[in-house]
Formats: sequence, C-alpha cells, structure tokens
Amino acid sequence: MVVFRPFKDEVLLARIRSSTPQGIHQLPEGCEYNHSEQLWIWNVEDDRLYFDNHEMVRVQVVDEEWHDQAPLGPLQNPEDNPPKPPYKITGSMRKEGLGACIWWDGN
Repeated sequence: MVVFRPFKDEVLLARIRSSTPQGIHQLPEGCEYNHSEQLWIWNVEDDRLYFDNHEMVRVQVVDEEWHDQAPLGPLQNPEDNPPKPPYKITGSMRKEGLGACIWWDGN
C-alpha cells in the first residue's frame, strides 16, 4: 500500500484550483485579494505578482489534519455538520522561493 503523506517543512508543487477572499491563507505579507479578477496579488516593492488560478506553486507543508471517515449515522441537518476531507494539508507560501513557480524559475 502506498500512502501520500509529506513531512512537515517539505516543499511540494501544487496547483491553485480557485481563489476566494477566504480561499488562500499563509500568503506573504503585502498580499491583497482582487475581487474583479478573483485572485490574490502580492505587492512587493514596485511590482505586482499574481497568484493566477491553475498556476503551479511551491508550498511548504506546515500542518496536516486527519479526519475519521467512519459512518456516523443520519445527520439532522448536513449544513450544521459539513463533511470533512479525510486528509488535509496546510501549506505556506510565506518564504523566499515559495509561491508561483514562474516568479522564481523565469519560465
């Protein structure tokens, strides 16, 4: 059996699926959400670097959460208790070299 489980502080490649004002956390200081374009922008010195949807990014693993998926029986109101993913990884893009690959690779 093969199980994906990165270790803490490991750097992974990920893809931004979508962006909302609440959707991306652990961004560098100076980031702002652009509502009209629905994406995050990092304002650094005199430049604006974009976290475009579907962009490949480097993230550093900072936390993981495991949630038991055993059946709990019928729910009274699913909105009160939304299902949690079995495994959740929290990554950070706050350090140099992290964030959109194109910023650092020049590709």
